[in-house]
Amino acid sequence: MGNLIRDLRAEHTYMSEVLDLIEAQLDRIEAGEPPDYELLQDAVYFMTEYPDLFHHPRENLVYRRMMQRHRKHRSSVRALEKDHARLGALGLAFREVVEDTVEDVPVERSALLARGREYLDAQRGHIADEETRIFPMVEEVLNDADWRAIDSTVSGAGPVGLREITRSRFRTLHDVLHGEA
Repeated sequence: MGNLIRDLRAEHTYMSEVLDLIEAQLDRIEAGEPPDYELLQDAVYFMTEYPDLFHHPRENLVYRRMMQRHRKHRSSVRALEKDHARLGALGLAFREVVEDTVEDVPVERSALLARGREYLDAQRGHIADEETRIFPMVEEVLNDADWRAIDSTVSGAGPVGLREITRSRFRTLHDVLHGEA
């Protein structure tokens, strides 16, 4: 198994923690309590930027290699690509509502909650699918030579770089995730 698949799994864990933070803020809104809008905005912005800039392109390297070795997985890979696009659209729609709320643009609480819950459900479903169905398929199909080839072409954030990205750009998010708040 390559280093990249371990990194991708670690990133899924990290992103799941960010999704939990988003959910906690939505729960506060639903309960009529004031959320931490700075944390919510940082978390949503992170989830709409990091996966598309760093995580998904690196996953795609793995998935393309899997398709080269076994064409029978083409439909699964194509479905993942469509799901990445759908997640991007859902995330941007949610981010717009959060940004409007922060900027005091009138937003129905129900609209904010609906967009947020839809986004959380979609992201969690996607991560679960990759972890339980796709990654095991990848591990079965790819051999050590494939992983060496993939690992030699990968540059990107990885789990350590991910912490640095959150530390430099998403200070509040980083502090909460790493117990520094």
